[in-house]
Amino acid sequence: MKGMRATPCGPSPEAESARALRERLHTLEAELERTERYMDQKERVLAANARELRDIAADLRQARDRLQAKTEELERANARLGELDRLKSAFLASVSHELRTPLTTIVVAARLLQRSLARPRRGGERGHAADRSEANADVIVDEAERLGRLIQDILDLARIEAGRAEWRFAALEPAGFVAPAAAGVAPLFREWGVELAVDVPGDLPCVRADRDGMIRVLANLLGNAGKFTPAGGRVRLTARPATLAPNRGPAGGEPRPFVLVSVRDSGRGIGGDDLARIFQKFARGGEPPPGRPSGSGLGLAIAREIVEAHGGWIWAVSEPGHGSTFSFTIPVAAVGGERAERATDGAGRA
Repeated sequence: MKGMRATPCGPSPEAESARALRERLHTLEAELERTERYMDQKERVLAANARELRDIAADLRQARDRLQAKTEELERANARLGELDRLKSAFLASVSHELRTPLTTIVVAARLLQRSLARPRRGGERGHAADRSEANADVIVDEAERLGRLIQDILDLARIEAGRAEWRFAALEPAGFVAPAAAGVAPLFREWGVELAVDVPGDLPCVRADRDGMIRVLANLLGNAGKFTPAGGRVRLTARPATLAPNRGPAGGEPRPFVLVSVRDSGRGIGGDDLARIFQKFARGGEPPPGRPSGSGLGLAIAREIVEAHGGWIWAVSEPGHGSTFSFTIPVAAVGGERAERATDGAGRA
C-alpha cells in the first residue's frame, strides 16, 4: 500500500548493542568471579605462609636464645679454661723454680763424686766396685743435667706464655744469628755423622728480632733435624727474602716483607697425626734413633712462641720416609729503624 514504510529484517542496532553489552557484562562477571576465586586462593596461601613464617620466626627466636645461652656457657668455660691454664703455668713455674735449687746441689755433688772416683787409687789399681760407682755417677750427672734442661724449658715457656719474656728487638742481619746457631750444633752433627749445609746469602734484608731468641729457635730446629737424620744424611738450612700475606698471625692478610728461614732434613719424616700436633707442648714426632738424645717435647712449642712473639709464624711439612722441612718467618726491619747488629753484638735473653 502506498504511504506505508517497510520495516527492516533482523534486530535493530539498539538490540545488537544491548546484546553485546550483555555479553561483555557476562564476560566481566565471569572474569571477576575467577579473579575473586584466585584472590581468595592467594589469600589462603598468604595466610598459610604468614602462619609458617610466624612459626619459623618463633623457632629462630628459640634457636637464637639457645645459641646465646650456649655462647655464654662456652665463654664461661673458655674463661675457666684460661684460668686453669694460667694456674697450671703458674704451678709449673713454681714447681720448676723450687726444683732448680736441689737439682743444682745434686749435679754439683755428682760431679764431685765423679772427680773423687776418677782419682787414681793407692797402688794404681781400681776395683770393680769403683768402676761401677763411677758409671753410676756419670748416669746421675747426665740425668740431672737433662732434668735441669727440662726445668729451664718449662720456666722459659711459662714466662713467654705469661708475657713476661724480656725481648731486646733490634735490626739484625740474619747471618748474625744463623752462624752461632749452626756453630752450636756442629759438634753434635759431626758426632752423629750428619752433614750440615748452610745457604744464607749475605745480602738478605735485616730483620727485627731478638738475637738470643732467634738462636734458640734455630738451635731447636737444627737439633731436632740432626737428631732424627740417620748417619750419612743431610740437613740444609736456607734463608730467603719473601713477601707474604699470612692467613694467620698478627699480620692479617696484608702482604709484608719477611725473611723465610727453612731447615730441611733427610730423616724418616713425621706422620700426619704427629705432624698436626708437633708444635704443642710435650708433643713428639716419635723416638729418635738409638744413640741420639730424646727431647723434652717443649723445644718446638718454645720455638713457636718465640716466632709468634716476633710477628712471624712457623709450620712444618713432612711425609714419612721423605724427611721434614720446618720453616718460619721473621718480619723485615723497617727502613731507618734500629741499627743493624752483627753476630758480635750483644742481645738480651728471653
